[in-house]
Amino acid sequence: MTLLKHRLVVLLFLFLPRLLYAGPDDYDSHLTSKGLASLKEQAEIDTAYSLRLDNLLENRTDKSETTSIDHQKEILRDVQGRVKLELESIGFSYPAFKRGVIDSDLGKLKEFKELLYVKSKKSDQLLSFLKGAGSEKSKAVLKKVLDRYPSQKRYVLNPSITNDKLRVIFKKHIVLQHYLHELPGIADSLHYYELGILAEEEFIKELKTNLFHNGPHAGFWKFFSEQTLPAMIGSDKLVKTFFLNTPYEGEKMKGGFVPPSYPGPLSLEGYIHVAFDRLSQGTRGGVSKIFEEIRKFKGQSDVEKMSSLLFDNPRSTQEQISMLIDLATEDLNLNDQQRTKLIQLLEKIRKRLRSYISFVTENIEFKIEGQLPVLKIRKNEKETVVFKSSAKLLSITKVSGASVSEPRILDDALVFGDELKEEIMNILKKEEALNGAPFLEAIE
Repeated sequence: MTLLKHRLVVLLFLFLPRLLYAGPDDYDSHLTSKGLASLKEQAEIDTAYSLRLDNLLENRTDKSETTSIDHQKEILRDVQGRVKLELESIGFSYPAFKRGVIDSDLGKLKEFKELLYVKSKKSDQLLSFLKGAGSEKSKAVLKKVLDRYPSQKRYVLNPSITNDKLRVIFKKHIVLQHYLHELPGIADSLHYYELGILAEEEFIKELKTNLFHNGPHAGFWKFFSEQTLPAMIGSDKLVKTFFLNTPYEGEKMKGGFVPPSYPGPLSLEGYIHVAFDRLSQGTRGGVSKIFEEIRKFKGQSDVEKMSSLLFDNPRSTQEQISMLIDLATEDLNLNDQQRTKLIQLLEKIRKRLRSYISFVTENIEFKIEGQLPVLKIRKNEKETVVFKSSAKLLSITKVSGASVSEPRILDDALVFGDELKEEIMNILKKEEALNGAPFLEAIE
């Protein structure tokens, strides 16, 4: 081979990935690339991720989106200082953890959701990777990330479904966008891995931090998987095999639908992410985030939604914590030191959730009065505020000692929901004053 041919081969080897995968114009112009466009080396990626959430928060007005970003910031903020040093001493990678946490909830932002159902080079690159149909090196990465599963299940999306059909399914069934909201955030790191800028080891750690962070399969996520999804999409022939040949694959139901069984964490970083994400289900910030996400859904009144967040969600999270402890105890990918530290942390989180549940039970009451859902919030020993809501009635009543005000009738559901949330946030501030900041108390 001549010297010229040698040089051509080398040039192709170095630059072919950049030609094949989401070229600069397509990538840089995509809304999801804000703050992450045209990076040249891994150090720039880490710097850009440090500013990523602030960049995405800029000019954003949707409360469900802003509270989601605040939630990610809270987790990253609390895995700092002494706890970060202690975790790093047992093999924890904070840079990969940070990128994975940031990726994990970006699918709740409108422009990232569109990667699942609007055709683009970036969407194709992402979907192909998730079903093991990307480049040879990305196929190998996905197999390494999911190496604890049988070889036929080492795909995040069913490999037999085309990208175009996947986009049709995601667009038709918004509930699947919610269920798999960790997927769109993978697109940026995947792009830089394909270009040879993000190292394979870093990409794998980031993916293992992000994937399956809402599990394990207990409590709410068990109900979501076994009841909600089958009820909402199970009769659609398009999605009967949607979860087949993936870690989500559950037992086939009578009608032929294969429901998901939500997987557990994949690494130490993944466990820490899940642990703090689960703890947030019993915090002021967590209630604020989830209420903004679900208040737009039809079916239940705001009072019912809020009561579910306050009473049902923390208890179902306790089930998840118990399962996480069981999983960590048996996980051969953790060493003894990591397992011990992790179980100690999970026990502290379980204890902190118990304190939260006790406070909520003592100070907030939910019941049905004359077929109306009612939430009573005890502001102090003398004052109580009562919220009633249904499709036909929204009312707020204040009780002070023996004095009961005339019910204030509202005709604006948004205003009613805002006032309900404000009163709950105020009472949960008192919970934190009594029991301590949730994340700090869990790690002390």
